[in-house]
Amino acid sequence: MNILDLWLTSQALEMGAIEANPVLNFFLQYNFWAFVVAKAVIVLGVLGIFQALKEHTKVLYVFSGGNILIGLVVIYEVLIIY
Repeated sequence: MNILDLWLTSQALEMGAIEANPVLNFFLQYNFWAFVVAKAVIVLGVLGIFQALKEHTKVLYVFSGGNILIGLVVIYEVLIIY
């Protein structure tokens, strides 16, 4: 989902959209590859936290909600771009 989100974001940016996330927008001001690396670091950090805490049931609910949220963002981007 994150790779699809990255590709759709790049397509939207080419069409004149702006990045709504202020942290990622900061890196996007440098260049696109800084944006890609920052996005990857965030994803890997979240996955690391998940691995460390995966035995806690509440953490699984939070991460499941996060996955649903990312899925909704991807659907929204698809609807906006196409």
